[in-house]
This record gives sequence, structure tokens and C-alpha cells, in this order.
Amino acid sequence: MNLRWRKFLVVAAALAASLFAASPAPATASASASQSASGVQSQAVDPGRPASEAYPWMARIETDYENRWCSGALISPRWVLTTASCIHWHEALDVHIGSKDLYGGGTVVQGYWELKHESFTDPRFHIGDDIALVSLAKPVSEKPIKIADSAMVGDMVRRLGAVHCSGCTGRELREVDTKLLDISRCNNIEPGEELCSTLPRDGAGFCPRESGGPLVAKVGTEWRLVGLAARYSAINGDSSVCGDISTNVPYYRAWAEDKMQKFDDAHPGG
Repeated sequence: MNLRWRKFLVVAAALAASLFAASPAPATASASASQSASGVQSQAVDPGRPASEAYPWMARIETDYENRWCSGALISPRWVLTTASCIHWHEALDVHIGSKDLYGGGTVVQGYWELKHESFTDPRFHIGDDIALVSLAKPVSEKPIKIADSAMVGDMVRRLGAVHCSGCTGRELREVDTKLLDISRCNNIEPGEELCSTLPRDGAGFCPRESGGPLVAKVGTEWRLVGLAARYSAINGDSSVCGDISTNVPYYRAWAEDKMQKFDDAHPGG
């Protein structure tokens, strides 16, 4: 069977299962979405803690769809790496670099060009290849994050991004520490292309849902980019946590470097 058809069927089966499997009362399901003052729809998630340090490479991408935002990571002075699902239907407008305020602050620069992975089609029916580049209209001075050499089961990692929860401001960058699991623990995951980790459920049992949030690991004294939040899933054998599926950034390093180089060669000086 063609690989892309296999991916389609796997995701379609997962969607069907989610519709017909046993689930909490409808009132619980309808309450799973919360809305921040900015209009961003997001699911509640264990709040973790406010960002404990500066992350100058943290990127927040403002799109042209109903004031919707997603995240990414600055990997060179002019390039942000994010998920293809972040910008699949939405054009990147302004990109905020290095701010702990999720909806403002930092160095603000316009998104100039978007490059999605060629094999990514539709986030509703596709798993894997969920990665994209956004070029900036001008270079920024913030220090980029380097891509990790690899991502190994058992590595301790940190998820950064937006959280909408009781007691949270809804605007502050937050972090949760976790570790990488064997991919067999996450449902409907693409081997090689994706990573499996966990996030605690909040008090109501909800899971995170924000595209592009960086997953990073400490190497010496510096952070390295390991993954980008793609979606969540069930964790096999443990209903107390959420499966956090991330795009495996080291797997796509060569793709990103090739695309950036070709684009820069074709657009010297911007």
C-alpha cells in the first residue's frame, strides 16, 4: 500500500475511533475548549510553571485567521522553524521573537515567505512531515537555537508554549518538563518522523493542543531544538497523562538546511 495512503487511513481510523469510542459526558467534551482574550481557541493543559529563564529563540507567529497564534523556534537570524499545520490555512503576519508575553512584546518582524514540507497535505488527514519554515522580512539580533543532533528515548526535554488554564494569565509563556518515550506508547505516530512524550492532564482531564511549541533538551549549558508540537494522542497503558506528539526536528535537519540555502541563494539580500 502506498505510504501516503497508509498515513491517510491511519488518521481516518483514529478520527473515527474518537467519534465512536466511549467518552466523558458531552458537557465535559464541550468544555474542553477555552478562549483567551486574544480569541485563540486552545484546550486546557496542566499549567506547568511560568518560563523560568529567557528563551531568546522562542517565536510566536501571528496569523491572518481570527487573531490566531502558534509557535516556533528561531534557527537562524532570518528563519523560524514551525509546523506545517501552523500555517496550512493561515498566512504568517507578524512574528514575535524572544518574548515571554505570548501575544505581544519581543522583537516583531513581518513574515516574508513560507515553505511547507512538500509531502504535507492536510492536518486533518495526515501524519508526519508536519514541518515548515517561515522567513523573516529582516534578520533579528536574538540568538538562534541549534538543532539537536538526535532525539533518544529517555532524554529529558522541556515543552514551551501557550497554556490556557485556571489561575494562568493566558499571556505568559509556560514550560513543562517531561521525557521522550518509546514511540509505541503514543497512538497513531509516524516512526522516525515524530517523537512521543507526555504532558500531565489538568484537573478536568484535558490535553494540550497548540501547534509548533518547541520541545528542547539541555546539552551542556545550552538548549537544543528536539521537536515541535504537532498534536496529542492517548498514551497506551496510562490514562492519567496526555500523549504529546512532536515533529522530530533532527530528522528534518537536512530538509530545513537545504530549503534555507536554496531560498537564500535565490533571494540574495531578501
